[in-house]
Amino acid sequence: MADMLTVLENCRISPPPATVTEQSLPLTFFDMMWLPFFPINQTNNSSNVSRKPEIRYVEGDSLVVSFAEGDLDFDDLVGNHPRACDMFHPLVPRLERATYVSDHLIIPLFSVQVTLFPNKGISVGLTNRHVLCDASTRFDFLKAWTFIFKHGTDELFLASGSLPFYDRAIKYPGSLDEIYLNHPEIESIGENYQPPHLGSCPDKVRATFVLTREQINRLKKWVSIQKPTLEYISSFSVACGFVWSCIAKSSAEVGEKKGEDDLERFICVVDWRTRLNPPVPQIYFGNCVGVCETAKTKSIILSGSKGFLTALELIGKAISETVKNRDGMLKDAETWMDRGFDPMPTLSVAGTPKIKIYDTEFGWGRPKKYETISIDHNGSISVNACAESPKDIEIGLSLPAKQMDAKGFLTALELIGKAISETVKNRDGMLKDVETWMDRGFDPMPTLSVAGTPKIKIYDTDFGWERPKKYETISIDHNGSISVNACAESPEDIEIGLSFPAKQMDAFISISRNELQKMC
Repeated sequence: MADMLTVLENCRISPPPATVTEQSLPLTFFDMMWLPFFPINQTNNSSNVSRKPEIRYVEGDSLVVSFAEGDLDFDDLVGNHPRACDMFHPLVPRLERATYVSDHLIIPLFSVQVTLFPNKGISVGLTNRHVLCDASTRFDFLKAWTFIFKHGTDELFLASGSLPFYDRAIKYPGSLDEIYLNHPEIESIGENYQPPHLGSCPDKVRATFVLTREQINRLKKWVSIQKPTLEYISSFSVACGFVWSCIAKSSAEVGEKKGEDDLERFICVVDWRTRLNPPVPQIYFGNCVGVCETAKTKSIILSGSKGFLTALELIGKAISETVKNRDGMLKDAETWMDRGFDPMPTLSVAGTPKIKIYDTEFGWGRPKKYETISIDHNGSISVNACAESPKDIEIGLSLPAKQMDAKGFLTALELIGKAISETVKNRDGMLKDVETWMDRGFDPMPTLSVAGTPKIKIYDTDFGWERPKKYETISIDHNGSISVNACAESPEDIEIGLSFPAKQMDAFISISRNELQKMC
């Protein structure tokens, strides 16, 4: 895919000479736990890890910013449908090589790449080491950068009181620093160390699945009926539980064999800024997140009929116990890194819907799409507030193509949703292709069409003999349609009329019942 890009310029950005003195920022154990992990694809120094590492700036340090021109299909890149993972890798920059100078290991932490798609758009790719900061700090940086760029001055930003808080004000047992510095994964970072880079993923595709607020609320309502004693049912836990169970089901569908006793788990992180005692400011610069891990569960349960409920209950319980445990939230902190390197199959999360990532705006309009490229390699999903509505949640997936294709329901949902959305939003040009409507109606392609609409409350028609018992659309017997109407018992429910050969009807009833059980 590299031949789809032409590099126009590589720049080094640094403060003007003699304007900034040497600066250093010690790493806390919250930062050090990320030293061995893969960079986040989205300077500048770290000293030899035999001492306590630090982020350091000295005169002459610079940040690499690259400018390129892309020949990829911009509209394809910003879609939600499955696309080859390798398409995106050229859009994020590589970190420079680590160097060993004067008994110091210097590891670059951050780089930027801007790619122009002529007459279409711009991609801004960021790569940073997680040891530099967590999602909250990275978002604060993006807000500051876009705000200053948009207004052409830093005066408004400086007056906003949003400057980063650099003081290492986190209170924790000093023994944690020693434990992490002596961890084998950190001790192995020597003078020959080089950070990992994105490798090719020829068999993987990435897609985005959106759960709307309405869908989430319906799932919450259904869960509260199925599990009335469940204490913690958040939008985040519902979304993650739904996706975790779907991934388990799709894995089983494509033939990935799981033994009766095979286990897996779910991990996310919790922002401790306001939960520590004493708390630290929300604008604290660095990492201030802790591990939240579910109990291990059998893969066969997650892929079964109660998979969603099981996943949701595990995630909800883990989050609830973690955030409520304010006095002892650091009691097992010494095990966080060991748990991160546990080889057990794990679904983890990058991002958080609490951050409104689509509110970062350079002045060219809001972003069309935000992608977390590093999920191609670290077994994560990305979870963010949605572009169209911050109350909806968009979930980024990176899976083998065969496994992604197993989600026939999700593919159909996306195709129908996209068609309706594009049609109703195109108010100025809704009649532009009206001359083709009849030709499209007579197209011999196999087609599923719809008769009726749930917006019409057909059961509210009453001759005085009480409401109708049943409404049937007889014409669907001959025209390949289904009927879709508001339900007799509740207009918020939907009843769907079908007309199939008897053998196909039996198969449909069995498959649809099984699929609903799998999802719910």
